[in-house]
Amino acid sequence: MSVRLQQVAALVSALLFGAIVVTFGANIVARYAFARPIIWADELVVLLLLWTTFLTAAFVTQEREQVVFDLLYERSGPAGRRWMLLAGSVLLALVFAGALPAIVSYTTFLWRERTNVLELRLDVAYSCFALFIAMLVLRRLVIVARLLGRDWRGAIAQIEGRAPE
Repeated sequence: MSVRLQQVAALVSALLFGAIVVTFGANIVARYAFARPIIWADELVVLLLLWTTFLTAAFVTQEREQVVFDLLYERSGPAGRRWMLLAGSVLLALVFAGALPAIVSYTTFLWRERTNVLELRLDVAYSCFALFIAMLVLRRLVIVARLLGRDWRGAIAQIEGRAPE
């Protein structure tokens, strides 16, 4: 993903998180200072948190920032790491690409339903999950392509967050 796109995504994520903080804070003040909670605030906070989580995971979080169990990976040489990353990326891409049509189908099925207070359509509210899965598949395919290329050592270095050897 380009640096510019990642910067825009990081800004959007930060703005969404800021909206969560402001909405949550305003509801606390309204509830305890004025004894009149904002009835739509909790629902908005949940929706913003949902979108922030999936958009950040899809567009902002780098591979090296993911939680991994790397006991075998760390003990492997560059070629072993390459094959582990390839196998894992292909497997994840296949599984999530296989699940994507059902996720999109179910998400679009939700157009009939609305949230309780704001009355937002649920297909819109939950479409961030389908976007997340699609981006996850795309990112895995990009990793596979880079690991199959000539500069696979540089790809591993970038994934691990270190300078190429």
